[in-house]
Amino acid sequence: MLSDTLFIQQSFINNLFYLRTLREFCLTIELSFYQNNESYITVAHDLGKKYEELGNQILKLANYNISKDLLDSKAFVTDYTLDCELLTEELFDIDIDTDLTVEEMNLNPIEDNKNLSNEILEELKNINENAIELTRGFIDFCQYLLESRNNNLIFSYNYPLIYRYMIEEASLYANDLYRIQNRTSVDPTFIANYEYYFCNSMKLACQFIIGLSDPNQTAIITNANNYRKIFQEKMKRYQEENFSPDALKLENEHTIEQVKSLIDFFIKIITGILNNELSFNIFPLFFDNLLTEAYYFLYLLRGANYGIQN
Repeated sequence: MLSDTLFIQQSFINNLFYLRTLREFCLTIELSFYQNNESYITVAHDLGKKYEELGNQILKLANYNISKDLLDSKAFVTDYTLDCELLTEELFDIDIDTDLTVEEMNLNPIEDNKNLSNEILEELKNINENAIELTRGFIDFCQYLLESRNNNLIFSYNYPLIYRYMIEEASLYANDLYRIQNRTSVDPTFIANYEYYFCNSMKLACQFIIGLSDPNQTAIITNANNYRKIFQEKMKRYQEENFSPDALKLENEHTIEQVKSLIDFFIKIITGILNNELSFNIFPLFFDNLLTEAYYFLYLLRGANYGIQN
């Protein structure tokens, strides 16, 4: 059973990452439609605003209440998030709440545990519950769009795999919040399954890059495909191997090195976009979302989310 300390820690980690991620997923949907599908654009926009509101709530609680290693992980905002937001605003003539990003960049780490009060505990419970309900609605919306697109009832620039990816990410978030709300601890089996899932996320990120690249960007496509193969093999190992704790630790160490290398690749793409050297068939902030996903995976691999050592 989760202690109050782990409940608070894991609630902050999940919400700080996923509330931003899902807000950006809503933007991915919003920018994928022509104006003749204004109703879907409106739903996506409204969902994004609700995630933004919850994000504001979690940020107010997080200041001086989360660890320095969590802030330093870059799993929530990266060195490129603000620039990607500003370029996306410019290209699509939309408004993104960049103040939220600046506030997140300026969060202060916890100095001691004196601020972790029962009041914060109760507020986190409410945020978790609201986020679960909101995310179930988001999943239903994405499933409807996916089915409609597959049946040629609507046109969206998001191909089906992107919708499936968003559904899987949102489902993981909702399920993990449900676990936290029920004070359920994690075990090594959970960790192996979690890491299998995020290896799949890294593989999908590489597939997105391949699909969104100009065919002439052969170096980008080749590198993305090489990383896709690496993480596909990782998935196979996590699925087929019956890891002992020591073997799992060794596997994790190798995965950490591969994720760090993939992060460098993502950064190369983002800097290429910001320096007007590369362009893709999607808005720039999408790639920062992939980068935060990789940083988040790296943070999880280092064990900070699980609290088993506690």
